[in-house]
Amino acid sequence: MSHTVVCLNIYCTKTADGRDPVYRLFLNDQLVVERRFWPKTPDHFIQEQITLNDNDTKCNIWLKNVFGNRGRIKIKSVKLFDGDTRMPLSSDVKNVNGRYIFKTAKR
Repeated sequence: MSHTVVCLNIYCTKTADGRDPVYRLFLNDQLVVERRFWPKTPDHFIQEQITLNDNDTKCNIWLKNVFGNRGRIKIKSVKLFDGDTRMPLSSDVKNVNGRYIFKTAKR
């Protein structure tokens, strides 16, 4: 069975109080990751990767900033890759009000 790797670049601008922001990443409204934004620099990226089965399913991914007063967190980019070859997939990822919507095409 083929699979798709979803790569998300998550960007954060921390506030000056020193406490790390926390984000939650949801796939189809199910929590898949809760993580403290750990890099010590004020502005930085974390890349999350989620592996999905290719079964012609429509998916949506969105992010929640748990503590808004600790910094601004957002998804900067979403890219899809073939799980076997690691080659980029030409896919139509749409941002609809902060939800990234795409379909895992059966190959």
